Amino acid sequence: MDFELNETQRLIRQQAADFAARRVAPGARQRDIDGNYPAEIIREMGEYTAGQGSRLALVLLPGMSYVTRPASPSALFQDHVRLFILGVAADSGLVTVDIAAPMRERYKSGDKPDWFFPNEGHYTHDGHQVVADLLRRGLDLWR
Repeated sequence: MDFELNETQRLIRQQAADFAARRVAPGARQRDIDGNYPAEIIREMGEYTAGQGSRLALVLLPGMSYVTRPASPSALFQDHVRLFILGVAADSGLVTVDIAAPMRERYKSGDKPDWFFPNEGHYTHDGHQVVADLLRRGLDLWR
């Protein structure tokens, strides 16, 4: 299997890095301290990608506790952040693909599959398969 980026992928990566260095990095620390969401920069990213013939989408991936322990403080905090991000994205006109709720529902309906490594929360191979499937469905709905 070839994991090297092709020319188009390298160009996209370079353009994203250039945009981030030019527009996102300056002031990032102060925005974090102040708790300011850079809606103008997000809109610019969307306009930039549209100018390149693409579309920008925000993809929300859940953490292990959100999926496996919905009543835990960690899951409740993730849900709070998720809902905040969805609201800001909607206000910014940013398309979102939120696979958190569908992933939680699929997990609850199954036989508690091993989607996460137990001591660290990273996705296992099976977890990546579920993410890919839900992401594909979400992007298909977006078209």
